[in-house]
Formats: sequence, C-alpha cells, structure tokens
Amino acid sequence: MGTPAVSFGMLFAAVYTVLLAGLASASPADPQPIYGGQKAKTCQWPQAAGLYNGGSSQLCSAALIHPQIVAYAAHCGTGFTTLRLGEDVTASARDLEIESCHAHPDADGTPERDFAYCRLAEPVLDLPTIPPLVGCETSSLAAGAPMTLVGFGEIEGGTGGVKHWVDVAIDTYPFMEGLILAGGDGLGTCKWDSGAPGYVRLEDGSWRTAGVTFGTTLTCGAGTVLIPLFGFVGWLEEHSGIDVTPCHEGDEWSPDGRCDRLALDPDIGVANWFSGCEVAVSGPAASCGDPYTATADDDPPTVAITVPADGTNDPGPTASVVVNIAAADDGWGVDSVTLAIGDMVTPELTLPPYTYTVYLPEGTWSLVANARDFAGNEASSRPVVITVGTPSATTKGETDGDSTGDTTQGASTGDATDTSSISDSDASSAEGSEATSAGAESTDSGCGCAAGGSVPSALPFALLFGFRRRWADQGSGIVAASSSAKPGPSER
Repeated sequence: MGTPAVSFGMLFAAVYTVLLAGLASASPADPQPIYGGQKAKTCQWPQAAGLYNGGSSQLCSAALIHPQIVAYAAHCGTGFTTLRLGEDVTASARDLEIESCHAHPDADGTPERDFAYCRLAEPVLDLPTIPPLVGCETSSLAAGAPMTLVGFGEIEGGTGGVKHWVDVAIDTYPFMEGLILAGGDGLGTCKWDSGAPGYVRLEDGSWRTAGVTFGTTLTCGAGTVLIPLFGFVGWLEEHSGIDVTPCHEGDEWSPDGRCDRLALDPDIGVANWFSGCEVAVSGPAASCGDPYTATADDDPPTVAITVPADGTNDPGPTASVVVNIAAADDGWGVDSVTLAIGDMVTPELTLPPYTYTVYLPEGTWSLVANARDFAGNEASSRPVVITVGTPSATTKGETDGDSTGDTTQGASTGDATDTSSISDSDASSAEGSEATSAGAESTDSGCGCAAGGSVPSALPFALLFGFRRRWADQGSGIVAASSSAKPGPSER
C-alpha cells in the first residue's frame, strides 16, 4: 500500500505503545479486561491462554492453535517461561512449561508483521484443537461476520489475568495491510489483551483461530486490530518443524486423520479441568473439500528406526540411548508410534518427532518400532539390535530357537520394504532404512529380550520403566517418551 497507509500503521503502533504503558485517560472510568464482555466460566474457551514469565507484571494473552504451539503478538516479547491454562493466571488450572518463543524475523512493532509463537515442552493432548483459519476458510472474514475475542487483559489498577470474552462483528477485512478490524462501539479488547485470539465458527460448527490481537484503535472498545494467522503459517511451520494446519497443505485442502475431532463448543464451559474440559468435537472436517475418509486407506504406514544403528555397542555397564523413529503414511496419516524393547512396549507417541530415550542395563537388546495409521493399519520396523556392556553372545531368541533367529546379526522375519519412500518431513532421515508391514509376523513377542540371561527380559522394565517431562533428561527410568506421548487415563 502507499505511504499514507504505512504512516497510519506507524502512528497506530505508537499509540498502542502508549496504551500498553497504562494511559488512564484513554479508558472509561470503570474499565474491564475485555470491553462489553463477560467473565469466562470454568473450561470456557480453554484454548485461550495466558503467557507468563513468572517474575514480573509482563503478561499477554495467547492462542493454543496446536497441541504444542501457541500464537501471540511479537511486541509482547519472547521471554515467557509458562503458559497458563484456566480462567485466572494467578490461580491457573494448569501451568505448562514453554520450551522457547520466537518472533517473526520481520517483526518491527508494526501490526502487519507483529507475529510470534511459543513451543511447549509437552503437548496438550486432551483439549480439542482450534487450528488456524487458512485456505478457503478465510472467506468467513467478511464484514459483519461474527467473531469472538478471548483474553486475559488487566483491569486498570488491579492485578488482571482473568479470562474474559466478548462477541463482536468483523468491521473491516482487509484493514490496512491485510489486518482484521473487529468490534467497536464499546466492544473489544484492552490493555494486556495483546495476543488474544479471535475465533470464528465455520458452517460445520467447528471453530478456527482467525487471528491474534495486536491492539486497539486509539482507545479500549473503539475497535480491535487482529493479525491474521494464515499469513504466518508457512514461516511458523518451517521454523518450528511442526504442521499446525491438519486440514491444509499451504492454502490447498489436504486433510488427513488429524483433520478430525476439532472443537465444536469451546464456548459452553460445562466441564472441568480435571476431566480435560470435555467438549464436543467434530467428525472429519469438510470445510474446503471432501473429508479424509472419502478415499479408502488399505495400505499400512512405513516405519523405521533411524537412530541408533543396528549393531551399536555401548561399553556400559548401562547406557542412555536416544531412539529416533521415522514413520509416514500416504493415506489417512500416522496415528501413533510405539517402541518395543524386548517384551516391553512403550506408551504411544501421537505427534512427531517420534523420539524415545531408553535407559538400558547390560545386555543385548532388540528394538522394534511399530506404527498405526488412522485407518487402523499397522506396520513394524526391521529390528535394531544394540549391545550394552559385555553380555553373552546370544539372545533369548537364539537360545529358544524361536523365529526371531540370531538377533545379534540383525535378522528379522517378514517381508522388508524400503522406507526411502517415506515422504513426511519428519522422516527425511530414514532414507535407505528398512521396515516390515503389519501382518508379516515380524515381531513375535517383542523380537528378543536381554541377552543370555544377563538380565531377565521383563524384570528391568518393571523396576525401571518411567516417564520424563523432557525426553532429553537422562535419568534412571528405562524409557523416557518424547513430548508427544499420549497420556494414560491417570494423566488426563
């Protein structure tokens, strides 16, 4: 756009900076965190979160757009340590560790480039997703269309941090350089609602995150300016390595099994945080085309262990081993991955990267990765055999004479398939690896145990099996799942 629009954008940014400093004269006598709105009930809009650095008054609102990704406004900074879920950041329902935060490289304080995201150390797997609005879905950004703003803005003169929400109408899109202007006439956001999500509802009843709040037009309630997410999704996915658009590839409709179970009623707030804010979810989405289930998926996924290499020998007497697994599926997508270590099977990983850290005592160990796609097809990798310390020369499979054979030589059963066909970006390191499909009788009770009686097959797992909050933490448990482990019933 021309110089006048750019100049107004700079003026707008300058005025909003003053507003952030708490200019009292710019607000009505009795300000509210979100003007004209209401306080959120328990589990109402659970995907709207508060960013917190633990030690000062710095606070911004944010939008959970993926189990492990939070979007917000870059002018808030990148020094956040905690994402707080709930209705009050001073008494949050959940505190989630933030691994890192990143501002867009072009962020310069102007609203059209003011985008940032944080990556969580662990994903949130028990809340339905409200993904970004992309592709044909952006047609819902019409003037007069409804939008809901949800934020944790501060009450002037108070501590703030309480979730409020307000229904508004979209006033203008595009506004200035591709922004969204919504609300007005006393309805909208205020101080410290920066990053607050603007939600829109599609015709199928599911919700999308259209944008995050940059600020207001000169005064609270006069109008809220939002940063559309779809303009930053490409950079976010490339920078983070995480696909945050389960129904699209770029702007193109390309759903897989993750384009399902999207939030239908986050506005209700009838559940509780202990049960995971159980809200209704959609079936396979069809907002821009056929659902992923329209075409049958009869082929199993491909899966391979890429690290460690077969035949690896660690001097011991114990070893902490990172196991990286590559899995991909050309049909409905990979649903989950597990790792078999002898007779023990780890908890499922439902998001890439598929990584475990295993803590192994002395012995010869056979590792087999298993993958299941959203159609229920399963596959197992070719075993990778590693040795820790100086155990005896044979495995249980060899001494018992079962079909696994001499696993010290890396033998496996079933027909192997070349996983160089894996196309998923998270599986790029698998080129040249090998895998076996489900139904090929490839694992036979876990494909081996500890070697030669040096360690009983199940006993060390029973004694040492455990989780880490971070898979890179090398502790004393035999398995530490990566951050994408699916929670068990006791963890929900």
